[in-house]
Amino acid sequence: MKKLYTRIVLGALLSVLFSVNSYGQTIQLGSGTSTTSTYSSSPVNIWYRNTVCQIVYTAAEINAQGVYGPTDLLELGFYIASSPLYDLPSYTIKMGNTASGNVASALNTTGWTTVKNGFTYSPTAGGYDMITLDTPFSWNGTDNIGIEICWSFVPSYNASGSVRYYSTSSGYRYSWSDYTTMCGYTPASSNSYKPQVQLVFLPPIPFNAGISEISSPVIPTCELDSTVSTVLVNSGTDSLYEATVYYAVNGVTQGSSTWTGALGTGETSSTISLGSYTFNEGDILTIWNDPVLNGASANLDGDSSNDTIEITVKSGLSGVYTVDLSGSGDYTDFSSGLADALLYGVCDTVIFEGQGGIWNEQLSLETAPNQSASMPIIFRSASGSAATDTINYDGSGNSSFAVDFNDADHFHFENLSLVNTYGNVITIGNGSDSNVVSGCNLITDVTTTTSTSNAVVYSSGSNDVGNSFIDNYIEGGSYGFYWYGSSSSSLEAGTVIEGNTIKDPYYMGIASYYQDAVNISHNKISSGSSYTSGYGIYLYYNDNHIVVDGNHVFPDSTTTNWPYYGMRIYYCDAQFPASSEIKNNRVVLGGTSTSTRYGMYPYYSDFQTYTNNTVIISAGSTGSRALYHYYGDYNTYYNNAYINLADGYAAYYYSSNSILASDNNAWFSTNMSNLGYASGTVTNLAGFQSGLGMDVNSVVADPIVSDTVNAIFCADSLNNAGRPSIAMYDYEGEMRSSTTPDIGANEYQSAADFNVFDDFVICDNSDSTFTLAYNYDYVLWGTAMDTATSYTVSQAGQYYVQAVGACGTFLDTAQVYAQEQPTLPFNMNICADEVTQISSGITNPAMVSWSTGATTDSIDISAAGVYTVETVDTVGCYSIDSVNVTQSPE
Repeated sequence: MKKLYTRIVLGALLSVLFSVNSYGQTIQLGSGTSTTSTYSSSPVNIWYRNTVCQIVYTAAEINAQGVYGPTDLLELGFYIASSPLYDLPSYTIKMGNTASGNVASALNTTGWTTVKNGFTYSPTAGGYDMITLDTPFSWNGTDNIGIEICWSFVPSYNASGSVRYYSTSSGYRYSWSDYTTMCGYTPASSNSYKPQVQLVFLPPIPFNAGISEISSPVIPTCELDSTVSTVLVNSGTDSLYEATVYYAVNGVTQGSSTWTGALGTGETSSTISLGSYTFNEGDILTIWNDPVLNGASANLDGDSSNDTIEITVKSGLSGVYTVDLSGSGDYTDFSSGLADALLYGVCDTVIFEGQGGIWNEQLSLETAPNQSASMPIIFRSASGSAATDTINYDGSGNSSFAVDFNDADHFHFENLSLVNTYGNVITIGNGSDSNVVSGCNLITDVTTTTSTSNAVVYSSGSNDVGNSFIDNYIEGGSYGFYWYGSSSSSLEAGTVIEGNTIKDPYYMGIASYYQDAVNISHNKISSGSSYTSGYGIYLYYNDNHIVVDGNHVFPDSTTTNWPYYGMRIYYCDAQFPASSEIKNNRVVLGGTSTSTRYGMYPYYSDFQTYTNNTVIISAGSTGSRALYHYYGDYNTYYNNAYINLADGYAAYYYSSNSILASDNNAWFSTNMSNLGYASGTVTNLAGFQSGLGMDVNSVVADPIVSDTVNAIFCADSLNNAGRPSIAMYDYEGEMRSSTTPDIGANEYQSAADFNVFDDFVICDNSDSTFTLAYNYDYVLWGTAMDTATSYTVSQAGQYYVQAVGACGTFLDTAQVYAQEQPTLPFNMNICADEVTQISSGITNPAMVSWSTGATTDSIDISAAGVYTVETVDTVGCYSIDSVNVTQSPE
């Protein structure tokens, strides 16, 4: 209610406040010319890109300047010695009454009032730069005033921005960062540089009643028939005993009620009923109190600024709203639709559907009233294609994003292009939960910076729970995803990054920090970056049952050296029995580099299960390692292929005693004297078995790599050489053998193992369908080119199948034989004394049985009757036939 009121009557309220301010009490706390360094934190300093800070101004020092409460604080301003280079985006001020006299410890801000909400602040140097509060702060007159200030990221850190201060022990507390969002963060450091401040208070007023809230109708509303009720507040220094409250609709007074009771300073009344009214969409409801208080004209209300509340009554949004640049839809841009949802709330699922075009705008999201998992807000294209509808931001300004989720829950983006020409495309923070981005193009410029300011998807420093990114195309930036939870002691849960194509990140494809049971699966990550320390996937303190399944990390050309590190698993700990699942991944490090590179790099990680991964290094130094296992405990390795085609290590186990179990793996290096390390140099299979104390069924053999980029190999020795594992399906989604799966990310068929069908017989005109067990580039069944994996045979003949894939061309043939049926006539007649012979008609039958008991192919007939024959032909098909024989009289 308070948020809605602020939006609707803000302009009127501010004009009232300015008139009151001319009679306000203005004081200054602190003196002197001492100035903070431009390298030191202050409420305007940007040596780090964003800051949270806390300050306490005591009741004693306020009283010493002649101000006593209770009263309202209307304005504050710090003495700005020098301005920062950039404006401060989303500058937010919270205040609270506190017993703390300093900030030796961080202040508990629960229940504090946001008095200035997220504006762009341009500090002006040379004096007290006054900020008028959106919501006056009600100081109780006895406690001290606590202040917390934070802002969002400026474009770049800079040694600029300073204030005058006065030295006070633990007078200023702060935290700042270039990467972690500080709003919502508890400040950790303190110093004595307490900023000098100027405060403007409302003078104490003996009689001051006000409308605290409109209790009914509740906005958002999904029902326009409503009672009208309100709550009074006493903001005066004298007690309030009586007040009359009125309400009007569209300027016409509808009724009133006189409240009586007893309210001390700062106390509120119970709900006051004013009547009932059937509202129409867009009606303006006004509630105000009479200036005559306590039943006496001498007791006039001394402050009219809080006497009136006015709202527009409108149902919450629901259903589909068209967004059309031509003006023929419900909205011309997405921002306008969002603004209505935030103002009026939602009553059901809301869909903003683009009708095609490019919208040059930013979306700043926050949760709308009533918005929930069952009533989300969805932005999507009507066409179902991201190519037709684009939200584009030109990268200018201090808040560089196309879409920002700020404490925003239950939003979906579907099949849209989101573009920022420079900077982040999506930013998520401050507890934004349960959002889904799917089927979208997320695009920013290809860059040469590692700054997180250019990450395509950026989230940092807060716990944002249950967010999913599915089947998106992500291009450019320093990172594809920079996804950063709160800390190792407060993990972020429910993140899903699945099915995305991530192209041309300069530094990292996916960087995932401080996550609980993250799911990173089926993503294709490639780049042409020249950066010499690039990562495909970097997992940092991703704990519990993480799933990293079916990802493909690879360079975008034969000369590209990105990534230098394929997949790093850093301090990631699961718990027994729910080990992590790192499976079916293809990791390829190619190019022409001669540097040391690591394909898969687990580092001090516990209870990790690695199964059916393929890692190939085709360029690098002899110190490069397809697998570099560094400490950790209770890790298992099954069915993995670690291949080094650059004379480096296939696998380097720095601490082999940290492995719980390992078997059915394959290792290969083009320099077998440098095959691996496990408690010493390894040059053959026996060396791994001895060094690890396991891997009885593992293999050291040339895998015969046929497609380096796609990590495909074809050796018979790795085919059917695995063991059953958690990887029931391979990288391409094909079902693995339940007994003898292949080693590596892909199930494949070797030439020796290609057997589709044998010679067979078609009996009783039945069909037979044959299915290939694997996917191939193309298939030739008989004489028809067909990529289908199945083919149905319904008649005799010579059949063949030819399949072409990464492992070569395969051929199988079969002769199909047809059933031979008996050829008895349906009816026949013989003369009275005639003897005739009938035959089954089968060529060299394997079995004949007549109803007469005869087992010969032919029998003699001399009498009328029904004669039946059962046969089995030369190919084994059973048949039965009969003939009805009649006989002429003599």
